Amino acid sequence: MLKYSIYSLVNPYCICLDKEFEHSQLHYSRFAISPLLPGQANILGNAIRKVLLTEIQGACITSVIFPTNTHEYSNLPGIRENVHEMLLNLRDIVLSSETNEPKTGHILFQGPGILTAKYIEIDSSIHIVDPTQYIASVEKNVQLNFSIIVQKQRGWKLHSEINKINSIFNLDAKFTPIKNVNYNIYSVEDKNILQELLILEIWTNGSLSPEEALYKASYSLTLLLKPLLNFQNQKNINKY
Repeated sequence: MLKYSIYSLVNPYCICLDKEFEHSQLHYSRFAISPLLPGQANILGNAIRKVLLTEIQGACITSVIFPTNTHEYSNLPGIRENVHEMLLNLRDIVLSSETNEPKTGHILFQGPGILTAKYIEIDSSIHIVDPTQYIASVEKNVQLNFSIIVQKQRGWKLHSEINKINSIFNLDAKFTPIKNVNYNIYSVEDKNILQELLILEIWTNGSLSPEEALYKASYSLTLLLKPLLNFQNQKNINKY
């Protein structure tokens, strides 16, 4: 049994126990929520975990447009990676967006050299979390020129269609910025009253902090439950 000082069952509080930044694409924080009555920690932990993994919006590259007809597995002159490998690297670029509107960006790179995310030119509402993320190696004196589309949504979006006429490649998109969520429940005792302590761990991709993610999840959960509060105005409903 984990001993933890708890003084009130009326006003549970949340504190950040520790945080780590392993690198720009992996942020971690651990939170403690207490005091809770027996059973409440599991309800709260499970609800927050599901909302974090499904409701938090994120931004990523959803389409890549080449100016000339290009096949997915073709090789571009002077580029070490084929088109498919470049698409996979572009799909992994971590972005954050201040707008829900799709934005078009452009990449114009003159080789030889290493093409990274810092060469993406896009609207100021889009932020590149890690400008050093690798895209391709241009090994000759050639120019690489193409466009991208960035969207902000939630969850996953799978694409299998390719517009071969205009060389538009739609990517499988993982919008969620949450890498992992874990929670543990500990029983604590204060003045012979059995209580619970919820320990919540959150990992993000760096486009937002775990603290921001927890706030957004809590706010989203509140909005989901808010319509149910309208029942208090109906007749024959007991007031608590």
